[in-house]
Amino acid sequence: DEVVVLFVGRLSREKGVMELLEAWRRLARHDALLVVAGPDMPAHEWNAGPAARAFVETHGLRSSVRFLGPCAEPAPLYGASDIFSQPSHFEAFGISAIEAMASRLAVVASDVGGLRDFLAHESNALLHAPHDAAGLALELERLLDDAALRARLADAGLRQRVEPPSPPLP
Repeated sequence: DEVVVLFVGRLSREKGVMELLEAWRRLARHDALLVVAGPDMPAHEWNAGPAARAFVETHGLRSSVRFLGPCAEPAPLYGASDIFSQPSHFEAFGISAIEAMASRLAVVASDVGGLRDFLAHESNALLHAPHDAAGLALELERLLDDAALRARLADAGLRQRVEPPSPPLP
């Protein structure tokens, strides 16, 4: 009965995982689950894994947030989810967002870099400013509350950006 929001990526500060967790705290939803899949960045100054897990504990989010760790094959996670979040501070391409669209997920992402090449606000995704937990929370709430919007964005993402166009008729 829960709506599942998925994050797939390194638990690194530039991937926006801390903003995602702050947005989740602001939402305080009991009808949704946030699934975080990806490796820590041991010995790297941007490693956010320990801080992310501590944030969840400190703010009493353990019942609505799951950390899965590294995931060699994320396809089943996409298939079990309803919404994909990519709150990156910067992004050259954003392959996990493409994978999410190919899995017919509604995408909410930062309006940055390479994500702008294939995500369009209100057309095939919902976009928010980078580093903006409040903006991310607003867009997540829209998707959590509106199954029709989730379906429309998911279908548009698949149709516009993933499926090849039909060949012209002879």
